[in-house]
Amino acid sequence: MPKAKAAKKLQSMPSENNDSHATASVVAFESATTQKSNLEERVRQRAYELFQERGGKDGYAEQDWLRAEAEILGHSERRTA
Repeated sequence: MPKAKAAKKLQSMPSENNDSHATASVVAFESATTQKSNLEERVRQRAYELFQERGGKDGYAEQDWLRAEAEILGHSERRTA
């Protein structure tokens, strides 16, 4: 087979390597997105608990969010460390 035909044939063949890398990238992205979503939901829930503990008094949403975030991330760091 002439070199030009062989090269063209190779170009038209699907690359398993490229497909597996693309699949792995999509899976990793979806996993990271899901983890972020789960983390955000946990922070949201904890911030609401802090709001309720204060008797539902308004004006502390940012403080509640930051405290909840610190608590959740602090717990995660201790589990992984």
